[in-house]
Amino acid sequence: MKDPSTVLKGSNTRITTEIDKVIKEKQLKEKLHRNVENMAELAAKEVINPQMSLLSPCGFVEIDDEYYFVLDYMETCGMKFSSTVLKHESQNPNADFNRKSLADKYGLQCDDERPLYVQLVERRMKLIPKQ
Repeated sequence: MKDPSTVLKGSNTRITTEIDKVIKEKQLKEKLHRNVENMAELAAKEVINPQMSLLSPCGFVEIDDEYYFVLDYMETCGMKFSSTVLKHESQNPNADFNRKSLADKYGLQCDDERPLYVQLVERRMKLIPKQ
C-alpha cells in the first residue's frame, strides 16, 4: 500500500500541471495583464478628468441608487403605473427621484432618452476586452 503523503504529492503535481496547461491554453495571464492595463488606463483618465469617470459604473452602485435606476427604467419605458406600484410596495412612496443628479453621479447622460441603467450597462460592456 502506498504512503498517503506520496499519493497526495503525486495528485498535487498532476493538478498543478493541468492548471498550468489550462492557463497557457486559454492565455489567462495575457488576458489578465490586458485587463489590468485597461483598468490602469481608466484610472489615469479619471485622475485627469474626474467628471468623466469610467470606473464608477463597473464598481458597485449604492443600494438606494439601484432603486432609482429601476424607477428611471420604468418611467423611461413609459411604465408610469409600475413605478407607482414599486414606490408603494417598497414602502418608499415619497422617494425623491432626480434623474439629473443620478445621471451626474454616475457620469451618464440625463437628456438621453435611453434609461440610465441601459447607459450604465453599455458603458460597462465597453470595458470588457474584446476576444
